[in-house]
Amino acid sequence: MRNIELFNTTFFDLPKKNYDVPYLDYISSNLEEYLKRINKFEGEIKDVIEKNRENLEILCSCILNSTKLYLEGKTFNAYNNLSKGLDKVKDSLFFPNENRIMLMGNSRRNFYKIRESYIKIKNRRDIFHIPFERKHLVSTNRYSIPGVPCVYLGNSIQTCWKELRSPKIKYLYATRYEVDLNTINLLDISMTNKEIFNLNKALIEKGMDRKYVFLEQAILTWPLAFACTIQTKYPFANFKEEYIIPQMLMQWCKTTLDIDGIKYLSTIEGNEKYKNLRPHSISIAIPIKSINYKGYCPEITKLFQCTEPINIFSLKHLRKKELSEAEMKLWLEKDNGSVPNYVLRSMIAKKHKFTFFDRVEVELNKLATEIPIS
Repeated sequence: MRNIELFNTTFFDLPKKNYDVPYLDYISSNLEEYLKRINKFEGEIKDVIEKNRENLEILCSCILNSTKLYLEGKTFNAYNNLSKGLDKVKDSLFFPNENRIMLMGNSRRNFYKIRESYIKIKNRRDIFHIPFERKHLVSTNRYSIPGVPCVYLGNSIQTCWKELRSPKIKYLYATRYEVDLNTINLLDISMTNKEIFNLNKALIEKGMDRKYVFLEQAILTWPLAFACTIQTKYPFANFKEEYIIPQMLMQWCKTTLDIDGIKYLSTIEGNEKYKNLRPHSISIAIPIKSINYKGYCPEITKLFQCTEPINIFSLKHLRKKELSEAEMKLWLEKDNGSVPNYVLRSMIAKKHKFTFFDRVEVELNKLATEIPIS
């Protein structure tokens, strides 16, 4: 258990927040500390690290140098430099899918999307990605650049709301997306050290041969996950240096890997009151695969189904509604947790009061889903 305990420390915890340290210095100091800390691991984990040490050092160097090159205006060189580092660890970027699905049970998971609109949203397509004829409205996001539509989903309404910087609910519309993790191919850098701790605990309890397989992957991919989950210092600025590596990672994935998108840890801070009683805020970014003069990307419309959008404000009467056991059970069954949904189950066991956004999710769970564009 020593290896798991070493990883389950505040240093490896994500996301990170930079307190007024120059950005390049902040990245450099954390990557240097990472290379020191991995020397402390033992046994089979140490063997894996030693086997990959040279590649890990190259990756750390490329992350730092690519950021520097980008800030110098050498964007072409920056991307090429990062690509070299990513190519070195390409085989280590994916968690063992069969083990993870076995531990999760049902592979179908709920994700959500909300959109602020002063005009009533009636159709599923109106809460999908921005249509091509309106791509001039697409702004920069962590994993996408201006003008390139991308579908962003969150594992809870709360996550989506926070990502929109907590707007008033009067003009917010929400929909539930059903995502089958067996059929959608995602690069997953959303695993936290605490989730790794619980996954490995479950593997040990099940007597699996490779008890530390998730821990191995998490250690090898940590530099990349770190560089992609630094909170933005200036969230409303036109340029965010914290987006440099995530955006180039998405470009590299589209060029090099046969994947649909990236699953990542949200960097938006949640309510401390619910910190230990809420699942981690996870988001998915799914970029378009092809372009047209108007309409939507036909390839990504086939990846999931969603409900009709509902106006969140119209559900304000649910704030004080008591949920039935059947409703809570349905909500639990359709959560987005991993082994064994301990966070949400603890909420029920402690009779923790549901938030308003939880109740919105319960209502969305009752609605049927169809493909977004018919």
